[in-house]
Amino acid sequence: MFDLHGHSAKKNIFAFGEESEIGTNRYLYSRIIPKIIADSIDSFKLDHCLFKASKEKTNTARVYFSKKYHLNAITFEQSYGLLETGCMGISNWKNFGTALADSLITYAELIR
Repeated sequence: MFDLHGHSAKKNIFAFGEESEIGTNRYLYSRIIPKIIADSIDSFKLDHCLFKASKEKTNTARVYFSKKYHLNAITFEQSYGLLETGCMGISNWKNFGTALADSLITYAELIR
């Protein structure tokens, strides 16, 4: 499950994912799509991603669906206007959409 948001405080594009125990399949599955996207576009920053839910995030869709239905839920945050390399433009939004779609194809091929 994906939840897409705009972000005004942080630059670039990044993700929030579920907290999982290292070495488990859920740990790998929650990180693989962000990794594929980071390898595809420069505006996505894997080192800005956070795979942990603080107490105040327990009512977010990502955390709720992850815990209740055991889904791999990821929130993608995209800056409203800033990248480390300049301003966020329409092409950056389109590139992210394309990278997200392509990552799903790659992900499906990997888990077969």
